[in-house]
Amino acid sequence: MLSYDFKRVVDKIHRREGFTDFIKASYYEMRKRYYLPIVKRSWSADGEDIIIDNLLGNKKSGFYVDVGAFLPKLGNHTMRFYQKGWAGINIEPNKDAFEILEDARKRDVNLNLGVSDKGGSLIYYKMFPYALSTFSEKQYKENINNNFKLLEKQKIRVETLEKIFKSTLKTKK
Repeated sequence: MLSYDFKRVVDKIHRREGFTDFIKASYYEMRKRYYLPIVKRSWSADGEDIIIDNLLGNKKSGFYVDVGAFLPKLGNHTMRFYQKGWAGINIEPNKDAFEILEDARKRDVNLNLGVSDKGGSLIYYKMFPYALSTFSEKQYKENINNNFKLLEKQKIRVETLEKIFKSTLKTKK
């Protein structure tokens, strides 16, 4: 079923006028009908959250751990679950992203730190684009060699997942 505006433009085409309008209307109709229903369902960059949701049987509630959560919506793998009523732990070393995440995810435990195989602190290489930020010096150097920009180096506290779980999860007996 075509939308009213699209029908009007098709009628114009039949009358040999408004070809540009036809192209614009075709684009918006296709976008609305085929692209947006898929993309709007997913918060992840490539629909990973939909895949995970399907693999888990579309459960209405549950628990997640998001290491490197970054922003609460853009490219986030757990926002879909949060909206369904799930809750979990979000771990994000980038202070700016963490503050936004903390404001948006009130039900979650939000931690501004990194994860490592032992506790302590590591140098965090905050890159542009942010997705390239890393604790790995080797990866940082590779990013620089590929002409990506270092925004800043920061010493960031890191903990093991085991310690994070012990300090944040209530054990059920």
